[in-house]
Amino acid sequence: MVDAADGPFARATSIEIRRQPAWACATMLPVPLASQITVRPAGQADADATCTIYNAALAERTSTFETSPRSALDFEEKINDVRFPLLVAETAGKVIGWAGLASYSSRPCYSGITECSVYVAAVRAVAASAPRSRTR
Repeated sequence: MVDAADGPFARATSIEIRRQPAWACATMLPVPLASQITVRPAGQADADATCTIYNAALAERTSTFETSPRSALDFEEKINDVRFPLLVAETAGKVIGWAGLASYSSRPCYSGITECSVYVAAVRAVAASAPRSRTR
């Protein structure tokens, strides 16, 4: 069990996570769920899902400096850019997060320097897509 008193880097020892600040829940997934996540290169079919996750973060204003929602076409361009790979994480066939690289600056002195972005769907969306075990 994780207790808020254990701090933000405490590890969960069971599926039950209690008395955590809201932001800490996004940093820990129950081990059974984590073992069912696949990370793979993004494909064109992932553009809508990555865009939805990004725009949700934009609406919350917690992880981006963008001010306007992006379109799936913007993400299709990112997916096609061979210089900066885009990866997606999925469980049960649903994209629940993505990570990608982007150029830090167009100035020549920064060539070869990239910034890394990682976006994860809200915990409730991740939990909703998690496979459930069946009991009889």
